[in-house]
Amino acid sequence: MAVVLCTGTASGQPRDCLPLTPTGTQGGALLPNALMNVRFGGTAAAIPGVIIALAQGPEIALRALAVYVAVQFIEGHLVIPLAQKWAVQMPPALALTAIVAAGIVFGLAGVLFALPLAVVITVLVRELYADRIK
Repeated sequence: MAVVLCTGTASGQPRDCLPLTPTGTQGGALLPNALMNVRFGGTAAAIPGVIIALAQGPEIALRALAVYVAVQFIEGHLVIPLAQKWAVQMPPALALTAIVAAGIVFGLAGVLFALPLAVVITVLVRELYADRIK
């Protein structure tokens, strides 16, 4: 079973489509892998360290690359979502859903502005409606 994730314009016409499969086979990619491609700061930070480690030998460079990948994975999938949940009391699943939905509808600009907009909406709903219910 394959799903196609398309980013498009606000009018709904797709620009870029990425086939997604549950196993990541047949030319597809898992959804978290598609979302990780948006982040390139960790890759940019790893390049100098791996180049310097390469001067010591290829085994050291592979170890340095493994450390960079592990740190970026832990930060992106554990530390940042937990910090966001603590700071704004927004569930991580809501944050991921907002990013994916905004990316599908508005493309790259939607991905960049989805989380701040979701935080603002969450705080407004909490302040305007949730306090009145109590």
